[in-house]
Amino acid sequence: MTQVAKAYPDIVTVMDYGKTYELRTISLLKIGADTGAKKKAIWMDCGIHAREWIAPAFCQYFVSRILRTYKTDPKMGEMIRNMDFYVTPVLNMDGYIYSWKDNSVSDTLTE
Repeated sequence: MTQVAKAYPDIVTVMDYGKTYELRTISLLKIGADTGAKKKAIWMDCGIHAREWIAPAFCQYFVSRILRTYKTDPKMGEMIRNMDFYVTPVLNMDGYIYSWKDNSVSDTLTE
């Protein structure tokens, strides 16, 4: 998230907005042009369920598509000017990390 914000400082900001049960910081990417106007927003949170491994990957894909096309696609450019996207790639970090490290799919297949 930090790399994305550094690569696109004109439209991307990282914002912390909470803590998990295990005290990990919950952050999001705010994507949108700073126009000074009040704008509508789209909220997207991924990785809500621990084994929902494709959702964080989709969030990354979604963010990359926005950032790669907002300067060349007139519709995406208009959306970036008129709306803010709030994207949390992994909301349930505790469960997501646990499912990769301590409770893998292979463990559940043998149960």
